[in-house]
Amino acid sequence: MRRLWWVLFLLLVAPGFARADDEPPGDEDSNKMRPLLSFLAAQWMPNVHLARIQATALNERSIDGPLDGFSTGSSEFETEGKATLDGGVLPTQLYRAFGGIHFARDIDLGLELSGRRVVLRGADAAAGELGFGPAIFKAGEPIDAKLEYSAVDLDGAFNVFPWKLVRLELRFGFSYTNASARLRSVTSGQGFVIHHEMLIPMWGIGVAVKPLRTDIVSIEIFARARFGGWNEGETSSGLVQTEIGVMAIFFKHVGIVLGHKVEYVDTGRGILAEARGQGSGARGSQITSDTIRLGLEGPYLGLYAQF
Repeated sequence: MRRLWWVLFLLLVAPGFARADDEPPGDEDSNKMRPLLSFLAAQWMPNVHLARIQATALNERSIDGPLDGFSTGSSEFETEGKATLDGGVLPTQLYRAFGGIHFARDIDLGLELSGRRVVLRGADAAAGELGFGPAIFKAGEPIDAKLEYSAVDLDGAFNVFPWKLVRLELRFGFSYTNASARLRSVTSGQGFVIHHEMLIPMWGIGVAVKPLRTDIVSIEIFARARFGGWNEGETSSGLVQTEIGVMAIFFKHVGIVLGHKVEYVDTGRGILAEARGQGSGARGSQITSDTIRLGLEGPYLGLYAQF
């Protein structure tokens, strides 16, 4: 009879000890449904590996050569050997917010919103005659160049925890991108601007591992990728983003993030629309195509909060 009591005691108590050993410290409420909120604000210091703009104009006399330029290394902008624009990329900020619901300990569902903006500038004299859309720049004419890019991402977020310290992420949503490029003569004021706005469907995957998890500090290592594209008529667009990094969270709520982000955007149009440059040197022309390509990569450092 005494042996039977010991068997019943082990059957009732032992699973409880095993479950407590499996749960990470501070995870007592992991089996309860609860709201989730998190925020990230970071300083991104990207390097420019690719920045090309092109605007080809057609007039009654000839086809102006495209400015297939801003082909960069160490932020040096090239315009097919006709002009070199030495400039730089300004440090920018990254923002991200997540809101959702934690279901038991295995699934998170929510929405994730993020945004960023990048500005590139440069100035130099054209080494030879240079055509950008309807604007014509003479040899030796000083040129001011500016390229702006901003993006906002909105994703439905699905996280699953196949193991206690591993999180798998799936994202599906959209990215709104706004890109513009301008070349302008410093002396005459003539110039031309191309502007692209796109809404791009996106998919994303990611994985995060927590090798250390205590009540005082937790360490998380993550890797993520988002990609998408759209093609409609003469308009096409593509966007690729990758991130890797490490995050330290203190007392379960605040932390520091160190990561590395790569982003590539490619938008183009083949159009037949009347366009005019700005200033006396510009000519009325039909713009047959324009393209903006931008590739950025660099580290970021930010503050993180979760509730």
